[in-house]
Amino acid sequence: ANTTILQLQSSSNNSISENADGSLHELKSSLRWEPPQWNFRRAGDSNRTRQSVRGESEGVDNRELLVVLLEVEGHESACTRSGALDMIWTGDENAADFYASVSRGHAALVRNGGVDVVGPVRVAASRVSMEVCDSEAWRTEGLRAIVEAGIKLGRYNTAVYVMPADVPCSWVGMATVGGGHVWLKACEAPVLSHELGHSFGLRHAGTELRDVEAAVEYGDSAAIMGNSWEGGLSTVDLPLPMLVSVGWVPSTQVLVVDESNSGNTFSIAPADRLQDELERGDGSLPPPQALMVVHPQTRERYFFSYRASPVLARSMLVRVHKTPSYTLASTSLIDELGPGAVYRDHRLQYSVVVESISAVEARLTLQYECVRQPPLLVLERHLGSSAMQRVVNTSTLELERGSISYYTLHVTNADTGVCSPTVTRFEFDG
Repeated sequence: ANTTILQLQSSSNNSISENADGSLHELKSSLRWEPPQWNFRRAGDSNRTRQSVRGESEGVDNRELLVVLLEVEGHESACTRSGALDMIWTGDENAADFYASVSRGHAALVRNGGVDVVGPVRVAASRVSMEVCDSEAWRTEGLRAIVEAGIKLGRYNTAVYVMPADVPCSWVGMATVGGGHVWLKACEAPVLSHELGHSFGLRHAGTELRDVEAAVEYGDSAAIMGNSWEGGLSTVDLPLPMLVSVGWVPSTQVLVVDESNSGNTFSIAPADRLQDELERGDGSLPPPQALMVVHPQTRERYFFSYRASPVLARSMLVRVHKTPSYTLASTSLIDELGPGAVYRDHRLQYSVVVESISAVEARLTLQYECVRQPPLLVLERHLGSSAMQRVVNTSTLELERGSISYYTLHVTNADTGVCSPTVTRFEFDG
């Protein structure tokens, strides 16, 4: 199977390139990542209890990290040993604390009692290039250094290769998605945390804001899987769909709404609240932390959620994220709404009004609009036995004269679901 590699560009003006490389499987890994089966809540599921749903967030996903500092003559590794330890475990803002918090305790960067950092290791200039970007050569030298140091790879499931900062690669970090290899040319906790997000199976947190023509694949500045990181690690987390995708927030915390819920007002709890804080005490499901609308044709999902912590960037705003039909691990931020603001989806003819936002809940009103459209008419001609011939798909039907034929007329109401019933009348001429 191929391994997808995502690259975090050093400039937001550069596009992200993705490529597949089937050779990155040599490091022994205990990682077994697979998406959970979603168990979204629906309006009216008040009788469901915590015992009636499968726990998606049970257990801890431990990452045993081994860092390899690589340098070549005249070009030092971007990290020192102490810098690497600060970046992962001991600094004021470090990747281990970030993931312990953002995963709600379901992921840990583990110091397993063995060697944490190897090197710096001097690599022969003939084995790597400082003229072109050759990540595979640096990975090979990293693995060589691990073996020559007598370290057993089986004790670790994630290797981090820290190269010189001036390696001619357009990215500052790169990782295999759902795999165990990370490349860095910077000694920064946010960069490592972003790349480790890929190793957990996450992709990028982008933007498709309505007042900006071009989409930005990793432009969500309030998410670690973006790349702006306003204010450092303490101000960012993960969009709620991503938290659901890896099981750190149960999918039962997402309430699916549709046309049948038009006119209703829903309360959602902050996405940054822990499950234990939301427990009701009677065994029933805690209040939802997001609303979700699913496009009936494309199956794209639209999530409405918010964060309440004043430390987090863009808090106390209802943020609207879109995900593709096939994954929740890739998000696009399409709107941010304050109290009184209205989100309108002209394709699906619905709106969401933000009635209020507090540290405890946000109240959202869903309203679908009635759009009248001509009915869909399909006439089928019976050819005998069970064979049928579709004759026409139009609002005007012409029948053949002079012969006896049997037809079936199918009429489909094309109005949106909140419209009142309509009557379709047919006139026969001739």
